[in-house]
Amino acid sequence: MKTLVNVEELSPEQQRRRMELVIQGTRLGMWDWNPQTNEVIFNDIWAEMLGYRLEEITPSLEEWERRVHPDDLAGCYRDIQAHMEGKTPFYQNIHRMKHRDGRWVYILDRGQIVERDEAGRPIRFTGTHTDITEQKTAELAALQAAQAKSLFLANMSHEIRTPLNGILGLVQLMEAGKLDTEQAEYLNIIRQSGEGLLAVINDILDFSKAESGKVSIDPQTFQLLEAIELVYSLYEETALEKGLDYKLKVNGTLPEYVVGDAQRFKQVLMNLVSNAVKFTEQGSVFILVEANRHPRKDHEIVVSIQDTGVGISNTSTIWNLFEQEDATINRKYGGTGLGLAICRSLIELMGGSIKVSSRKGLGSEFTLSLPVDEGRPQSKTGLTEEMEGADLSPVRVLVAEDNTVNQFIIRRFLKLLGCEATLVENGRLAVQACREHEFDVVFMDIHMPEMGGIEATRLIRDLEGISQPQIIALTADVVNDQAKACQEVGMDGFLSKPFDFKEIIRLLNQAV
Repeated sequence: MKTLVNVEELSPEQQRRRMELVIQGTRLGMWDWNPQTNEVIFNDIWAEMLGYRLEEITPSLEEWERRVHPDDLAGCYRDIQAHMEGKTPFYQNIHRMKHRDGRWVYILDRGQIVERDEAGRPIRFTGTHTDITEQKTAELAALQAAQAKSLFLANMSHEIRTPLNGILGLVQLMEAGKLDTEQAEYLNIIRQSGEGLLAVINDILDFSKAESGKVSIDPQTFQLLEAIELVYSLYEETALEKGLDYKLKVNGTLPEYVVGDAQRFKQVLMNLVSNAVKFTEQGSVFILVEANRHPRKDHEIVVSIQDTGVGISNTSTIWNLFEQEDATINRKYGGTGLGLAICRSLIELMGGSIKVSSRKGLGSEFTLSLPVDEGRPQSKTGLTEEMEGADLSPVRVLVAEDNTVNQFIIRRFLKLLGCEATLVENGRLAVQACREHEFDVVFMDIHMPEMGGIEATRLIRDLEGISQPQIIALTADVVNDQAKACQEVGMDGFLSKPFDFKEIIRLLNQAV
């Protein structure tokens, strides 16, 4: 049985010895500084942290000061001064100190004034040094890894979204022309498929949001059955090629219009139906849809995707990011392991739920339930109507864009609008064009050779004696928070690629 000892009952020598044992056990470097004389008393551990013996250290502030990294010294004194002036209850700072072998050691430096003279000036300032190099190194490694991931995702975002901008841009140009019914139907499928792909790319490129559950939801009125039938049609040909019995069945009556995020809803369905078709070699894939009553919403939409595929032995792990149920199946069928985790995150953000039942070798059934309110049909203005209603012939537009496909698309679109368009391929030429000519609007790509859009905008805003145009940022990099940087240099708007031509019309009208 342990006996508690009152420290106050110990002799000064016993208390001193007890404190020495604590210091030895915690490996704390001790310092005791007189700010009036700059004399400092160090202990053995303080010296050992830097590779020295105590007898090699002179008892002065200069011994500490000359070993602190030059970039860190000002911060140290700033924190010391804040405590000496009573702004902080104690002193704390993390800084680097040079070890005897030349490397930099990260030190957690903490202390407090324990004695003042009659005038209130500090005469004793004591504290400790803790070597946190190991923790700090791990932290810096994690930060570097995060920065590398962010750079990779930014590059991937740019490389993937740029060609997708070309695809969807051409679709919008073709939709603005004269089409027969069949052509319009084909283009509609291409456009909606591209938009669905874009929604998936957004989550894969920014999976940090999926990890933290911070994916955004944009509720709008949409046609429920139209969205479901579109997803069904995307995988119909693949299912038939595999000889599957592939059917869509609606039980009862569905509301024609509902309020929700159509893109996210289709994204979830696309993932579930795609998996069902992919993992089913023979048998059937059925999609069953019905609308039930809900206590707080107008309806509860229930979609069940049933298949006779390979099945799942452990349904608890399939919801984890980057985890897949079977490594062998993964090699055969492919996949990132992101899909189902994102699906559950999206459905839960929309107020719904998703569950699965499965037996290995016999198939699976995924069921999603989504509470929705009924929506009213909204009149939608097509791109052609938007173009006919826009009077943009007097608008002078400069486009700074280095991608030839994007140059072709935006040139053709601006020509259809009647705008006077000038194209340049980098920021340096954009600055020169603004110096020599007057423009109402500049569409400025962010990433260009020689000079990017941020620097070009800064230089344009500094030009004197010109009529300043509205500058709209164009970028395929949506991973990094560039909107703030664009605003800080004086840009008036921000468009991510692939961009909606109707949004371009709105911005041009705003400029007029």
